[in-house]
Amino acid sequence: MQSHTLSDVLPQFLAHLQFERGLSPHTISHYRLALKKFISFLHGQGVFLCSNISASHLLQWRKATLETGIQPKSICPAISAIRTFLGFAGIEHPDFFACLEYPILPALLPRHLTHAEINQLLDGWPVVSLLDIRDRAILELLYATGLRRSEIAGIQLCGVLWHERLIRVIGKGNKERVVPFSHIAGKWLERYVLQARSSLATGGRDSGILFLGGRGQPLRPDEINFIVHKRRQAAGLKKRITPHMFRHSFATHLLQGGANLRVIQEMLGHASIETTQIYTHVDLSDLRRVYQRFHPRA
Repeated sequence: MQSHTLSDVLPQFLAHLQFERGLSPHTISHYRLALKKFISFLHGQGVFLCSNISASHLLQWRKATLETGIQPKSICPAISAIRTFLGFAGIEHPDFFACLEYPILPALLPRHLTHAEINQLLDGWPVVSLLDIRDRAILELLYATGLRRSEIAGIQLCGVLWHERLIRVIGKGNKERVVPFSHIAGKWLERYVLQARSSLATGGRDSGILFLGGRGQPLRPDEINFIVHKRRQAAGLKKRITPHMFRHSFATHLLQGGANLRVIQEMLGHASIETTQIYTHVDLSDLRRVYQRFHPRA
């Protein structure tokens, strides 16, 4: 593909991400935006063919991008997109990847909720309406499984194995995994399906998706953000809370309880154990905090 134009290779690359690698539409959208900016920059340098890209162009792109005031961590997704794009186009040279090294970033520990905050968030508001039942089931499931919001939104009703208390989910890279859920989450799921879901699935438009919106449509991932925000306010919590913090809390609390890191990796759907290991640092930070507070000579 080196003799092809950059503009010709881009749609082929995006199709490769969708149909061969199974990436989500959200991820593909980010790749498309980053690569359009990259290609526009190269066009400004007089580069239109893949074979004409040089290490100098990559260094100039990196320098120009950072000079816009972008945070170093924000350039990482663009670098990832460009490196993958160049590999797909057959443009591989050691100097290229040296020019596209990721910036060294400080390790940021994932923010999680305490047990008390979880209990307040789950129990701190009245469950009265059908949407209340749905929202409580979603919050319980977020904490019980550590699923991503996109995975929660994509659960099929037939994917819930009630007797085994397991859920089939489709994660990143279109990979399927099976995740257990708690007895309490199971009770709220059952209540939602028996009392609320049939009323929400009106007009014969049932898609088979587990969680539905007020008009019977499949719930979108961004709507789960709103649900968490709304229920946080109702529970009287001042702390900013996102759906992903349930995932961090799930993993942290399992680790604190003695769960094996490999098991947590499997349930979270992490491809590498290194991604899961960040929760060991969270746990150690909690240990240090407890030590500093209670040891008489700390």
